[in-house]
Amino acid sequence: MVVLDLDLPDSDGLNALMTFRQRFPQAVVVVNSGADDPAIARHAVALGAVAFFAKSGDLGDMLGFVHDCVTHGPQTASQRLPRNLPVFADLAGLSDTGKFAPLPGPRLSTRQLQILQWLLEGKSNREISERASLSEGTVKNHVSMLLLSFGVRSRAQLISKLRT
Repeated sequence: MVVLDLDLPDSDGLNALMTFRQRFPQAVVVVNSGADDPAIARHAVALGAVAFFAKSGDLGDMLGFVHDCVTHGPQTASQRLPRNLPVFADLAGLSDTGKFAPLPGPRLSTRQLQILQWLLEGKSNREISERASLSEGTVKNHVSMLLLSFGVRSRAQLISKLRT
C-alpha cells in the first residue's frame, strides 16, 4: 500500500504515478494531491490508483480508507466510502448528490502504461513498435485506446493533459 503525493517537489505529477505503477504493477496506490480536480482524479484512477484524495478533504477519511484497504482490501474499502464523500475511488461518474462516487472506472494495463510512457517521451509508433516487439497496427490501436481513455483527440493533447 502506497500513498503517493502528486505535489512533492521530486514528483512529476501523474508521471510519477505512471512510473511507479510500471515498476510495481501489483502495488495498491492511493493518490493524494492539492489539486481538487475531477479530471486529475479520473486520470489517476485510469493510471492504476485505487483512490484519489484531495488535500482539501478530511485526512481522517483518507486514513480510514487506507486502513480499510490494508485490513479488508481495496474493493471492500471502496464500497465502504459514503457516496457523498468528495473522494474519487474507482471513478466512473457522479452520484445523485453531485459528488463523485466510488464506481468502477477504466484501468490501463501494464503494456498500456508502457506505451503511454513512450508516448510521453515523444516516441513514434514505429519506435514504440520496435521497442515493444509489436506491429505498428497494434501500437496504433493502443494509442487510440489511450486517447479515448483520457478524452483527447491527439498525442499533443494527451501529453499536455498528463503533464499538468
